[in-house]
Amino acid sequence: MSRIHGRSGVVTIGTEEISGVTSFSYDVTADSTDATAMGDPAKEYLGGLKDGSGTVEMRLVPEDFQASATGQGDLYDALSDGTGVTLTLEVGNTGETGDLTGYTGSVIVNSFAHSQSFDDVVNITFGFQGLLDPAYKS
Repeated sequence: MSRIHGRSGVVTIGTEEISGVTSFSYDVTADSTDATAMGDPAKEYLGGLKDGSGTVEMRLVPEDFQASATGQGDLYDALSDGTGVTLTLEVGNTGETGDLTGYTGSVIVNSFAHSQSFDDVVNITFGFQGLLDPAYKS
C-alpha cells in the first residue's frame, strides 16, 4: 500500500496555480432526515443533499494578490464579486491508473482571513463552499 506526501499538493483556480499554498482541507457532508414513525423498532433516516466546504491556507505573495494578478488575487476577487470559480485541489498522486488525484468543481469563495505576527511570515486563508468531484488518474 502506497502513501502520498502532502508536499506534492497543488491548488488551481481556473487554470492558474495559486502560489504560496501551505495546506488545504476539504469536507463533504450529507443531510439526513429522521423518517422514524411511532411504533418503529428503531430510528430510520433518509439521505439528503450533499455539500462540500474547505479552506486553502497560503503565505501572502504580494505580487499575486494585486488587483490585476492571478491566483491569490483571483480568490479575493471571487469573494468580493460573489462569483463562482473552478477550484482544483490536487493531492499530487502520480500512482496507478484509477488512483485519486484530487478534487475539482465550481465553488464560491465565502471567507478570507489574514494573520501575521512579529516573528512569522504573513499568512492568508480562503474558505470556500461547493461540492467538488473526485478526479482519478486515467
